[in-house]
Amino acid sequence: MVMNSNISLISFSPDKALPAIINEELQDLALTSNDFTDLAGEELIKQLQLLIISQRPDLVIFIEDFDGQSLYPMEFLRDSFVKRIKTLIIGPNEDFANIYSCLKSRCNGFLCRQQVKKFIREAVQNIVSNDFFMDPKLFSQVIREFQEENNASKTVSEEEKRILKLLAKGLGDAEIADTMGFPRAEVKKTIEKINDKFQLHSCTETVLFAIREMHLHH
Repeated sequence: MVMNSNISLISFSPDKALPAIINEELQDLALTSNDFTDLAGEELIKQLQLLIISQRPDLVIFIEDFDGQSLYPMEFLRDSFVKRIKTLIIGPNEDFANIYSCLKSRCNGFLCRQQVKKFIREAVQNIVSNDFFMDPKLFSQVIREFQEENNASKTVSEEEKRILKLLAKGLGDAEIADTMGFPRAEVKKTIEKINDKFQLHSCTETVLFAIREMHLHH
């Protein structure tokens, strides 16, 4: 099944060695290489769409740096226009948040750069056969890192507790700033952080949350 599959390799990385390795490992397959290093934004999405229309690949392999310049086009994958296209992401393994974002997108697999020679054929085989592929050890590590980060992000810091205590007493941000001796902008920023962290969408919800938190801690 893999032998008859049409595969597109798209690189967002200036690294020329990795595409060469992939081409060598998959030289017996119908693989087309594309360098999108210099593209970004709407032009990047446009060229991706044109590629999909012209090449009609069964699988797209993306080489990504996650460097802030050639950000992986998540919106492209979520677009209904390409929702049936299978995708494999190849990227660095330092940033677990980026790997987790790939897992939350419509991608069908993820490989770290150093895993390419070992796993690329197995990954392609699995994905083309309608399966997901990721090194189990890395997958477990990513999930563990995310859970630890997620749990930590839901805790309330000491500064946040002080602000919540004053909110629960009915003080506004200006009064809290005077009481704590902080700039008002810093207090507002901390309250916004609390709102984002706990999905609070109004001043009333924030105050009710503050009252509940103070009740739980006393």
